[in-house]
Amino acid sequence: MREIATHTPADVAAVLAGMDVDTKIALTQAAQPAVPALGLPACELSLAAAGDPSALAVGSTWNPELARELGEHRAADAGPMTLAPVRRPVLDPRAPGAGTAFGEDPLLCSMLGTAYTEGLTSGDTTLAVVRKGVDGLRCVARAGFNMRLLNEVEWPVQRAAVEAGGALGVTLPQALFDDHPSVARRMIANIYRAWSAEEILILCETAWPGGDWVTALRLGADGFLGPIDATAGIRAAFDRGELPEDVLTAAAGRMLRARCRLTSARRHVSAEERAAVLLEAARESVVLLRNDGLLPLLAGPGVRLAVLGHTGENLARALSGAADVMRHDGEDLDKAARVARAADVAVVTVGRRSRADRTTLSLGDAEQRLVRAVRAANPNTVLVITSTHPYALDWEDAYVPAILWTAQDGPHAAAALAAVLLGEDAPTGRLPQTWYRTLDELPAEIDGDVIASDMTYLFHRDALYPFGHGLTYTTFEHGPVELSDQVIDADGATTVTVEVRNTGFRDGEEVVQVYTRFLDSRIRQPLRQLRGFRRVRVPAGGSTRVSFSLPAGDLAFWDVSTERWVIESARHEVFTAASGGALLTVRGTAIAPRVLAGRTLDARRFDEGSGIRLVTLPGDEDSVITAVRAGGWAAYRGYDLTGCRLCELTVSAGQSALVELRAHAPDGPLLGAARVEPGGATPVRMPLRQLEETLDVYLVFAEPGAEVTALAFL
Repeated sequence: MREIATHTPADVAAVLAGMDVDTKIALTQAAQPAVPALGLPACELSLAAAGDPSALAVGSTWNPELARELGEHRAADAGPMTLAPVRRPVLDPRAPGAGTAFGEDPLLCSMLGTAYTEGLTSGDTTLAVVRKGVDGLRCVARAGFNMRLLNEVEWPVQRAAVEAGGALGVTLPQALFDDHPSVARRMIANIYRAWSAEEILILCETAWPGGDWVTALRLGADGFLGPIDATAGIRAAFDRGELPEDVLTAAAGRMLRARCRLTSARRHVSAEERAAVLLEAARESVVLLRNDGLLPLLAGPGVRLAVLGHTGENLARALSGAADVMRHDGEDLDKAARVARAADVAVVTVGRRSRADRTTLSLGDAEQRLVRAVRAANPNTVLVITSTHPYALDWEDAYVPAILWTAQDGPHAAAALAAVLLGEDAPTGRLPQTWYRTLDELPAEIDGDVIASDMTYLFHRDALYPFGHGLTYTTFEHGPVELSDQVIDADGATTVTVEVRNTGFRDGEEVVQVYTRFLDSRIRQPLRQLRGFRRVRVPAGGSTRVSFSLPAGDLAFWDVSTERWVIESARHEVFTAASGGALLTVRGTAIAPRVLAGRTLDARRFDEGSGIRLVTLPGDEDSVITAVRAGGWAAYRGYDLTGCRLCELTVSAGQSALVELRAHAPDGPLLGAARVEPGGATPVRMPLRQLEETLDVYLVFAEPGAEVTALAFL
């Protein structure tokens, strides 16, 4: 991160020493006062954003350089504090707000988020802020808590934006401070402010009047964003002695040091420059999911195109200069079919944005009927989907010749789609998420534990359109993967090189994606994991060699049993999305057998779970897990039960609840059971069925209500 350009910390400390309480309180508000002694003008802290493509649209470009340019343009007219579109990866396609994340992979999200944040902060005119960096509310209010996923998938994305991208603040929702104050305090102290030697601003996003502003400040918040002015309430609490002045001084100091980083000089970006980069983002975000040769379209005088569907008006206008375009909104299926039948090619537009939990992956009923009616009327049908989430398209993939998808629905989306349809541009986007075949491949309820539910490309085997998928108008071949070193130590690295050949008749761009998979590990590992990617342009008939550095540290995983990062001694296959693999051997740490006899196991250290949420934050000695429903379970995999005769549960309950230990599966052989009563003695003793073997142990919440801290095996 950059040093304070104009004033030193000593200058800020001197100003704070003479500052009155009312000014310190004012510095916690969105309407920031002027501080003449530091040359700071009054300003408004706002996270309002407009004009950029959605994060998911940027994710489908797989282009960090473009993300950086988008950030630079955003900073040119942003206020002094700007929201960086850096959210945890979206792990369930039914979850709301999917378009606010770059995708489902931590590396893709980290690289794009870091690049965008670097662009935002490059001119010293704005402070980049990460919204809800680690979603504490989700951990405590919804199923899906898993320590390994937090460390490997969720936290790295926001941490990268702070450590490498220059983000200087994190916003947290008011509900976290009001309803889960202990979680908020521990997140601020143990996570956010541990990410950087610099002081991270913690900002509370106010949502309703009457929030506990004083508690938020005492927990570590530095200020408040939103339309609500809490000045009077904070002053009254101070006068009553409920808020120490040193808390206000610390918050005001962090705010001033952050504001001192900024300069008022801004880069000028013309309307033409802005339009050009937004159009490029729209073009690069288009993903060709399927094409049997219908695309690109043959256009020209006399060619008749039908554009059907309620979202197709702008696309019809964009295509109108290249062909005779017939337009229909698709409401009347008979008329839509007649229009499609009269055309050489029918283009059906569908899709929508989702702001709430989805209960299906299918297109809407009316959209399905329209697609099938048009396809029956005209076999030359192109399906164009605009959405911020995947769909299950088994029928469409089988019967519709060409399918395009984009998450971009801004003013440039139609022009970008038209250019791809007509062949003026070749599609270069790649999927940032898995597209599943059916809803049945997902758990019944939204649950963020992708290990237990076999979700995302990391653990799902048979996607309709896998993560990283995307076709174009030429063909590429990848040569065999070459490694500079086939054996590396834990502190070493190898260089991965692959030759990419354009075997088609048109220049094109390929997104080279390097993956690894464990070939032997004591722990369940992903089926494949992205380790690097790069967009390269290759002329028709030409080739290029692309190299990536692969440090052994990138292959580390979070061992929940020991709660530390481990570079395991293991063999890995290194491959691209279109090539065979090379064998890499890593000489690291041998994972010791997991022996339970005489051991106390923190309940939070499970490998996989279903229906599990956190009661307090991970990292605390008293972290507690519970189930959101009857039958919720936590799995502790590969533990040796030899010599175990008894399990003592450190547990509490608000109501009578049955807790079980089972072998192999949540409904496997019963090892032991105990009923936990409200106010009962703890630990609760559970006699165990004697098994002299290594197996997966399942803690099953047969009845909800129990909160488990630890399991001691005797």
